[in-house]
Amino acid sequence: MRLRGTKTSVISTNGGLGDQLWDLGGARPSLDLNFAHSKDLTDATTGSNLVDFTRASSGTYVGSDGLIKTATTNEPRFDHDPTTGESLGLLVEEQRTNLTPYSRYESTQWTFVAASLGASTKAAIDGATVTAFLANASTGAHRVIRALSGPYTAGTAFTFSLYVAKPANSDIRGIIVRLRTAVGGQSVSIAVTDNGENSTYEFNASAPFGASPPPAITSGSFSAVPVGNKWTRISIVTQVSSVNTNYTQWDIGFSTALSSDTGTGTANSELFIDAVQLEAGSFPTSYIPTTSSTVTRAADVASISGSNFSGWFNESEGSLYTAASFIGAVSQTSFIAQAALNSANYISMYRDGSPQRLTARVVAAGVDSAFFYTTASAIQADVEYRNCVGYKLNDFAATSNGAVPAGDLAGNVPTGLTTLGLGGSPYTSSVPLNGHLRRLTYWPARLPNETLQTITQ
Repeated sequence: MRLRGTKTSVISTNGGLGDQLWDLGGARPSLDLNFAHSKDLTDATTGSNLVDFTRASSGTYVGSDGLIKTATTNEPRFDHDPTTGESLGLLVEEQRTNLTPYSRYESTQWTFVAASLGASTKAAIDGATVTAFLANASTGAHRVIRALSGPYTAGTAFTFSLYVAKPANSDIRGIIVRLRTAVGGQSVSIAVTDNGENSTYEFNASAPFGASPPPAITSGSFSAVPVGNKWTRISIVTQVSSVNTNYTQWDIGFSTALSSDTGTGTANSELFIDAVQLEAGSFPTSYIPTTSSTVTRAADVASISGSNFSGWFNESEGSLYTAASFIGAVSQTSFIAQAALNSANYISMYRDGSPQRLTARVVAAGVDSAFFYTTASAIQADVEYRNCVGYKLNDFAATSNGAVPAGDLAGNVPTGLTTLGLGGSPYTSSVPLNGHLRRLTYWPARLPNETLQTITQ
């Protein structure tokens, strides 16, 4: 049986506690933050808001209608699947900067090459109206261009993303995306199925593409994700090499030719382009709108501390359940949740940077009491993982997604814990979730191993 964070109202015959997860746990928890269901910070057990949340900027998220919304400074973002509308929970992201000024078309800031504005219009990803770009009736390169802002660091991964869509009668069959520098450029060819508004966008491995200088963009560095209303978000991950340290512009070519941007334009060779973003990092994050300059979205920080923490936490024994998903499956440590005093005393559920598996860890006075990999294989992006760690003196266990719990029958419990980090660690800002925290539930008792397995199925 698979539990999703959005299902809370089913009353089973196990205990009749009024919530499916509570029934399966066999007891009422002392804390239950069901973000995907409630879409707020309220604890379902007490009815109180115990969470301190900050973000020193605005941020965007996907609303239940599939449109991009904007949350103000210090307002949490409760995200949704852009295609299905499913509630995904609390969005927690690291700080990122969009290095593309004028991320949406601006007539005096975007440059055309054998292209112009077309006649077709469409509702944009945020509900505004955008106009299509038209490949002019000539044979040759058809492009739109925008200058970029640095800084860039050699060896650093960057992700370039944009939203594209086609009018119903569009003749566009190929798109070329390039990041250019003073000494060369990196490009990727994208094949477009000839299916009007329902077109798909695929990495075109058969067409010439690559980098000068390397590294070349590969299929593993490319993604095309449908996001609703016939829009697709295309993302490309690349690196600045040691001799290629300054991207100066991007250009997006589009034409009736499948493998290039040099086809002959027609009256119907239109393409919608919106929300262009270049950010340092190896996966795309939520859209950061810009106008005349680059814009930084601050990190999301959520925690529970003080009496809001001590009121539900049991130092001697307990069981911590989380349901979460990750935006990018990349080689970095990402904390789902951590109850901690400092780096020597904590209880954590996190994704290890290497070997990229989910991990439960209990540390007391700087010594590991329990350290478990709770998944057998590398985690995947945008997949829900349900995890639980139980702790008690000389009695620890943890599991994910219904696996037989790993156990350890020796070790102390950490003492003096004061804070719970949600989607991060309370003592370091370098390990954000970069994903969605759907639910976090805590029982002030060490649940039996069979129960840990059942509630994570």
